[in-house]
Amino acid sequence: VLDVSGNITIPVNTLQVINVKLGERCDGINRFNGTMDEVRIWNVARTATQIQNNMNSELCSITNSALKLYFPFNQGIADGTNTTISSVTDFSPTSATGTLANFALTGTTSNWVAGKTLGQGYVFSSITINSCGSYTWPLTGLTYTTTGYFNTTVSSLQGCDTILTLHHIIRPKFTVTTAKTECESYTWPSNGLTYSASGIYYDSLQSIYGCDSVRKLFLTIKQKSYSTATISTCDNSFLWPLNGQTYSQSGTYTDTVVNSVGCDSIATLNLTVSSLDTTVQNAAGILSASQAAAVYQWINCATLLPISGAVSQNFVPTSNGNFAVIVQFQNCTDTSACVVYASASIDQQEELEYSASPNPSLGEIQLSFSTPFSGLIRFTDLQGKILYSQVAEAQSLITINTRTFESGIILLNLSNASLNSTQRILIR
Repeated sequence: VLDVSGNITIPVNTLQVINVKLGERCDGINRFNGTMDEVRIWNVARTATQIQNNMNSELCSITNSALKLYFPFNQGIADGTNTTISSVTDFSPTSATGTLANFALTGTTSNWVAGKTLGQGYVFSSITINSCGSYTWPLTGLTYTTTGYFNTTVSSLQGCDTILTLHHIIRPKFTVTTAKTECESYTWPSNGLTYSASGIYYDSLQSIYGCDSVRKLFLTIKQKSYSTATISTCDNSFLWPLNGQTYSQSGTYTDTVVNSVGCDSIATLNLTVSSLDTTVQNAAGILSASQAAAVYQWINCATLLPISGAVSQNFVPTSNGNFAVIVQFQNCTDTSACVVYASASIDQQEELEYSASPNPSLGEIQLSFSTPFSGLIRFTDLQGKILYSQVAEAQSLITINTRTFESGIILLNLSNASLNSTQRILIR
């Protein structure tokens, strides 16, 4: 029944090999506003009788090679949510799947809707199979390795076709990667195993579809560190820089801190605290070191040189002056304060007024005398080795280069027929 007619202003080229488009005019702008159902395209002209015999029923047999396109539009749920069904299946021998363009696929418009009521021809049947990569359909014996819809036709006893659709869904195999850094060991909750070495570890679980889910663990194991320090101190206490604690008794102490890799560092301190008495008693003309059972060496504070043979706890100087003792006891060595000794009856040497600056020396020392000095100038190390010497003749100011001396304490000695003076100089 003719509904309306019009003039197609753009010539129709039926020989052009392009896709068929349904619902849009040749101008690409104006679109069909209505409902489509039971669309059939033949490559032959159908007779009036053929059309009338099939116009109110679905096709019973679709094996006719003249049928080039057959869209029954029996997919989806009418007015339902069909966002996953964006294509229409072609049940002709061509099997040319159609693509729905610009459809909302939900609601009562722009969606799958209830079509015309027709007599049933073929019968639809569908199954959904989830696989982990491939599925062999027993009905056809074919193996499918992609996700999609696949059809086959089975003739019923009444001569009508049954269209069987396989919806094959390939479910992914999941790989879950976890990176962990732990100290000493790590127990993986995935499998309950404990690992004590760095490495890559795997575990397999099954998804709800029976596919393997691979879990991958990148594990870095870092170790605790251990250190031991053996300290002997001659002070009455020792401050351990590691923890800021002060210890006044010998013993073994431990503490735990975090090392450079973030794990525990177990530190052990073996501490020996020795008490050394460096006081000197001066009684009845005898100098006595208070520390007993030690090794002694008495020195002349004027020269800071050891006095030959003065290695006992008691010492009687043969001349007046300032004296001290170097005491060695339980691996501790210290020097007492200088003690004035004035019991010897000898003439005292005259004092020399002079200055040595700068002290500490950074490269030069200037000797400045209140009266011109004549005599021997010597620099020695603490063991008595002569580092430098010169003879001065009535000089009031003398500059000496000390750059060749090693850093540390050296001794400056000035002497002539009437005096002998020694002082310490620090070389930097």
